[in-house]
Amino acid sequence: MDKKIIVSISLNLALPLLLGLGASFVYAGVSESGGGGTITPSIVAMSLTGDKEKFQEDHWIANNVQGGVSDYNYINENKRGDSIVVDGRAVAGNNDYLFNFDLKKEGVGSLVFDFKQFRKYYDGTGGFFSNFAPTAASRTTYSETGKNIFLDIGNFKIAGIFSKEENTKCIFSYEREYRNGTKSLTSWGSVTQGGTTRNILPTFLQTDETVNKLEMKIEHTTPSGVEVSAEQGYEKVRVANQKVNNQTLNLDTGLFSAVRNKYENLDSDIYTTILRISKELNGRVFLSIAFLEDYNVGKTEEVITDTVQTANAENHPLNPQKVRQNQISILPKATILLFENLTMDTELRWEWIKTKAVGTYNKNRTFATPQITNEFVDLEVKKDDTHLGEAVGLKYDGIKDMIFYANSELEQQLRNEDESQRAFGPNPSATDNFSRDQNILSLDYDITSGCKWYPIQKANITTEFKYKHGTRDYTFLSTTKAGDVVGGYRGFLDEIEYASYKPLIMFNYKPFRWLACNFRYALDTTIYGVRTPAAPATEKAQYLAHIYSAGATLTPKDYLYMTLFYQYKQASTETQANGNGGSVARMPTYNANFKALSASCSYLPVKDITLRGGYSINMADNFNDFSNIGLPLGLDNFSQDASVGIEKKIRTDCSIEFKYDFMQYGETSNGGIDDYNAHLFYTGLKMKF
Repeated sequence: MDKKIIVSISLNLALPLLLGLGASFVYAGVSESGGGGTITPSIVAMSLTGDKEKFQEDHWIANNVQGGVSDYNYINENKRGDSIVVDGRAVAGNNDYLFNFDLKKEGVGSLVFDFKQFRKYYDGTGGFFSNFAPTAASRTTYSETGKNIFLDIGNFKIAGIFSKEENTKCIFSYEREYRNGTKSLTSWGSVTQGGTTRNILPTFLQTDETVNKLEMKIEHTTPSGVEVSAEQGYEKVRVANQKVNNQTLNLDTGLFSAVRNKYENLDSDIYTTILRISKELNGRVFLSIAFLEDYNVGKTEEVITDTVQTANAENHPLNPQKVRQNQISILPKATILLFENLTMDTELRWEWIKTKAVGTYNKNRTFATPQITNEFVDLEVKKDDTHLGEAVGLKYDGIKDMIFYANSELEQQLRNEDESQRAFGPNPSATDNFSRDQNILSLDYDITSGCKWYPIQKANITTEFKYKHGTRDYTFLSTTKAGDVVGGYRGFLDEIEYASYKPLIMFNYKPFRWLACNFRYALDTTIYGVRTPAAPATEKAQYLAHIYSAGATLTPKDYLYMTLFYQYKQASTETQANGNGGSVARMPTYNANFKALSASCSYLPVKDITLRGGYSINMADNFNDFSNIGLPLGLDNFSQDASVGIEKKIRTDCSIEFKYDFMQYGETSNGGIDDYNAHLFYTGLKMKF
């Protein structure tokens, strides 16, 4: 039997057993008071037509029959404060498992165990180009990877919290996180037909990642009220990746070529130390300081293998690299009550990060023209980062029914990069020997101000304005590489600048006991500017969005509950390429407009029956077809979800629920290759004990 099937069956059988054991394993101090909980066995079946991978990616539901315990919880607590809490879930067919166990003993501490595993699905669809002639391959071979793509993601953690002494707490924990499977990528390969090439061939990455963490933390409060904590952590990271890279397809011949596999292995050890001290002074001043030291040492190995021997084939058996990083951070913070209704928060941050990476690159390309044989390159990169950050916040509530607030954050970063490369071997190339030294200066500031006003008892209005500005200045100090220009970043970038404006207004109003409504408008715009040695004048781009939303909650009767929400977003991005400062509009403006509407209702016609319904719809109409120049730009799609359900109480401690859900997706901008219609049927039995 397949190993994954065995694991799935084992988890589905073991977790309900663990849930039951967790509920029954109650020591005498807790069980005196009794306890109770609920358990819900359920089953889901569905019928699907269309792109099942797209459906799974959108809803995180496998296209098959699935069932198990969809919800379990148990709570037991006595008057002394001892307690046990268990909750979980185990759904076979969707690889969805959850188990949380929390055992607490007053005067001793607590024991916590958490486990979670779920499956994240990916759609293997690539791009779409309508000018390609409709061949058998055009809607199958290059549109889909042909693989069932998903990642199994999970973690489990066990922690012991010991607090026998009132002012001291010790925490020890172990946690393991993992990701395993395949995910789709957007670095697509090329498809060619009739001399036209477009990068629309889907690619994927196979990954196996594990992270193991050990942490120890001690917290103590002195008799004078000083809070001290010390934390030591160790983290072990291992990652193995295989990427199908640089794959091409010729639709005229139906043949693949230049299939390249890239293998990467990463191994890293991270050591973290954190110290914190805080103290409240006379009820008006709160001071704290934190110190962090982080040490990271890692290594990677890269192997590149071409399956087809062409003029550009590359086969590199091993490219090892080592990375070492040191980080030190100091964070003092103060909260001061200046006056009765005026509070000020201040925060400073100093951070220093030093990184060194060394590696060897195998340049052998025996099929290239000219050939490259027996040549290797040693690379070394050193980075020295210094960060400074300052923040000030004010809050004033001295005026009746009004609250004013303002915050300002500033950040400065200076990075020095020293990069060198040396070729060696029997046939080294002198052009591969160089060194460069450069500085990157980053300046950012963020200002927020706002007011919350209660003009009448049943309404409040919030207005807010955010402004962000930042620059990145790149300066070469020295370089020996041909083509580099001293004064710019590797010869092609001098400066990047951005400015962002985000005003918003929100209005909440409850005119009646049974009606609450809200309205919101937000403007979001960011202007980007770039200077290069080739174009000293600043080239600009702008993102602009208007976002409108409204919602309402209605409870006209105790047995009737309804919600309604609507949102409209009008967004666009303009660059030099589509007319924002450019002499020729080579492509249309990129639009990201959409509309969304959702509604839900819960109704109790009689005491033992609950009816539920819901509907949501999302629409976007942004498609611009300029296939003769490049790829089509913008999304044109439609999705809707409608559900109805009924829950019937069989007894006071038992109820059964039936639910039907219809889900639909359609997209005209890619020829309909992602369209689907899905019908989902759910049955669950909820029992109290």
